[in-house]
Amino acid sequence: MTFVLIKKRCSFLWVYSSFYIIIKIMEIKKTIIIVDDNEPTRALLRGVLENAGYAVIESGDGEAAVSMAKDEKPDAAIIDQYMEPYNGYKVAEMMKYQKVEIPMIMITAHDATDLFLQAQKHGFSNVMKKPIDPERLLWILSRELR
Repeated sequence: MTFVLIKKRCSFLWVYSSFYIIIKIMEIKKTIIIVDDNEPTRALLRGVLENAGYAVIESGDGEAAVSMAKDEKPDAAIIDQYMEPYNGYKVAEMMKYQKVEIPMIMITAHDATDLFLQAQKHGFSNVMKKPIDPERLLWILSRELR
């Protein structure tokens, strides 16, 4: 109907159009490696991290974790204190030796305050006591990954 009215009144019809293209730029996810020989703990941490938008790689073995970290270059590591055959301190030393220089957070079932100084000497930036508080973990990671 509008076209008919315009046709009767004038001989030209000019149409202007504009449109917008919105392209979502893919955000590069930060990758966290979880190193813990306890699968339920890894699953819990994986869920928390993935829900927060992190990419996750994981290992139940310290030696394999060092190899993975060297190859995949994660942005941070969460490492259990007590594992076999290598404990968290040994894993941290192996990472340093392999030139994997990333923030490392130690998780432990023991009192974290007693372990903090020793953990710092081995290159850990923070120590968290199990059970892990997801909000605190995400806050620590966001601070470490600035």
